[in-house]
Amino acid sequence: MRLSAQGPTTEARRYVVLAPETANIPSSFGDISVCPQDYQRMLGEVQRLRGRIALQEGALQASQLTADGRDASSLDARSWHLLSLGSSGRVEGCVRMLVHPRQPKFEHLNVSQTKLAKCAECGVKLRSAVESEMRVAQRVGAVVVEVGGWVLSEPMRGTPEAVRLALGVWAWGRLLGGAIGIATATIRNNSAYMLGRIGGRPLQYRGEAIPQYFEPKYGCEIQILRFESESYSNRFAPIVDSMSAELIHSVVMPANPHASSLLPTVSAGVHLQSLPASFTGFTN
Repeated sequence: MRLSAQGPTTEARRYVVLAPETANIPSSFGDISVCPQDYQRMLGEVQRLRGRIALQEGALQASQLTADGRDASSLDARSWHLLSLGSSGRVEGCVRMLVHPRQPKFEHLNVSQTKLAKCAECGVKLRSAVESEMRVAQRVGAVVVEVGGWVLSEPMRGTPEAVRLALGVWAWGRLLGGAIGIATATIRNNSAYMLGRIGGRPLQYRGEAIPQYFEPKYGCEIQILRFESESYSNRFAPIVDSMSAELIHSVVMPANPHASSLLPTVSAGVHLQSLPASFTGFTN
């Protein structure tokens, strides 16, 4: 499988960032759309995209979705979301990024609720590995981020834009001032492979990689990876730089209607046009 982020896919494409209500939005983001209705509509579109395709792939059951087919995770309102919009204005890809407060406890991380964390033997190793990463974050002054909910539409899969969206996580971490990330990636849809080629590495316990495991909640094999926003394959460095520049000029839609007060350089008059929904694919 050849992994490339080069290709003529970005001219008609744009990015939107959804920020949680408690977010301290960096001043590097200058285009803020303060409209809770737009935020809720876009988040709903993401949730329907995840729900429809997860249902098709058997990752979730209909009983786990809302009445209107949304995968409404409790993590969504607390997380940042990076959305890739196609030329039609539809969401064709997204990824969720949950930023934790400084010095979080293992029990407060979503990874602590996985099947692996509840294993008598592997759970101890996983906890130790995650706590080691948190100590690194504290030492270098980075935030701890959990990455998941990586969704791609069918036209987007296998394209350079799929790689660019993944690289957007690295670029976004840089804009926050540095991030240590923990990602739960599927083996089935090659998510773990792609993230590994970019710079993600399996968590380690005393030099031993934490093994992949079967997650009953999604019915598939999962690999837990770690990454640093400043560490990635050199071949992707120009793309990370490019994505950083694109994200700075992308629309940020905060859940907090008073978010503009966090940024003295932000104009509160920016408004995002209405966007249609899309249900076209899923990669966790």
